[in-house]
Amino acid sequence: MNIVILLVVVISVYKLLFSNFGLMSDEEKRKQNDIANDFIKNVTNTGFNDTDKNEKKVVIFGNIEEYNKIYKNYINRVNKQKDPAKKVDFDETKFMKSAEKAISMIMDAFSEKRLDVLEKMLVKELFQIFKNKIENSNDLIYKVVVISVIDKSIESKIINKKNKTVALKVTTEQINYIENTQGELISGSKDKVIKITELWTFTQGQIKDSQEYVWLLKSINNV
Repeated sequence: MNIVILLVVVISVYKLLFSNFGLMSDEEKRKQNDIANDFIKNVTNTGFNDTDKNEKKVVIFGNIEEYNKIYKNYINRVNKQKDPAKKVDFDETKFMKSAEKAISMIMDAFSEKRLDVLEKMLVKELFQIFKNKIENSNDLIYKVVVISVIDKSIESKIINKKNKTVALKVTTEQINYIENTQGELISGSKDKVIKITELWTFTQGQIKDSQEYVWLLKSINNV
């Protein structure tokens, strides 16, 4: 008898709780049905009587407000499990290799004043800083030649579905100088190799004119 009452109540609750008051796609209906089935399965407190192992014991809740309260708690648990901010996979080895290549490419693009390359590898704010420096350099040419990356390590990272940001501490050996368009040295040295340690922060974002998400350089800071 209890099971019959439960089924009638569950059908009524299902109609009230899972109605969207509008049209739903087949996919949305399927998801709603899945949630409804899980709800019915998990919160109706089915079990076995101690006296009769073949008879399910069913707890019948009271009015619709109680059902609504239970349903909301259940949905909160479901949403928490599907929280978009939860951790996602991160291939550290692959990232480190890609970041090392990106560092050399960005340095070369800056030296060659390749704004088209920089625009695809930097976030908008940093690209604007690079662009302004290049456009205001007049006849000066900034040369940064990366000889090698001698050390790199992840200082911090945030990896979830909403935010992917990695701060990479990088020590490079490089030749760093400024010359004019006539090739005359203004500062630095064309022969001396110097060691520089910086914090390169990468974040995932969209490339210009593309829907693809890639790692973009967000900032460079001295350490």
